[in-house]
Amino acid sequence: MSNLSVNDLKTSMKVEIDNDPYVVVSNQFVKPGKGQAFNRIRVKNLLTSRTVEKTYKSTEKLKLADVEETRMRLLYLEQDAAVFMSDESFEQVSVDFS
Repeated sequence: MSNLSVNDLKTSMKVEIDNDPYVVVSNQFVKPGKGQAFNRIRVKNLLTSRTVEKTYKSTEKLKLADVEETRMRLLYLEQDAAVFMSDESFEQVSVDFS
């Protein structure tokens, strides 16, 4: 995927940080009276749902995450998984609870 400047990040963009996919919750540009400007971004890990705040120099770049979003319908629940179906292609996907 391509790299994007931290200044250009918008809410709901997906980025890759430390090889994990994150979604941008907020991006705040900070220009202190002394020193270099920086961005304080709040991101949510798409794998663990944890929200963290990170600080980057305004000149840094982040890699856009390769994430595909698909609307699916919940068909049924099993003991250890949930089964979803795409309304367009009728493809079924099983997702483990663990």
